[in-house]
Amino acid sequence: MKKRLSAAAAAICLTAVLILSSCAKASKGDIVGKWKYSLNSEIRDLVTEVLADSGVYDDIYYEFREDGTGCTYTTNNPDPVNFTYTFDGSTLHIENDDGGFDTACKVDGDTLSVTENGTTVKLDRQ
Repeated sequence: MKKRLSAAAAAICLTAVLILSSCAKASKGDIVGKWKYSLNSEIRDLVTEVLADSGVYDDIYYEFREDGTGCTYTTNNPDPVNFTYTFDGSTLHIENDDGGFDTACKVDGDTLSVTENGTTVKLDRQ
């Protein structure tokens, strides 16, 4: 009887470890790809109305690679700023030449929500 309970406990532990390790891998993989931040149409129209130069408006792109490196650039300034990152499914840590920072981050399908200081911005998967 003890042997059966020990075997069952070992099987449950092994299953839990496999599930948790596959979840961690999937979380990092969720962010891999190219993401685009655009002002929503309301804000974009307001900016264009207030500022005669609509060239001020710029889409921002973030690219996260599988190897933990990435870059960011804008439509009007395509020279990339490179960085390294880690992502555990809820916290994104980015390091570049200027230092590093952590931010709350969530991937929901094709939407990446980044929250910092109570403000959330959403990026769309490209």
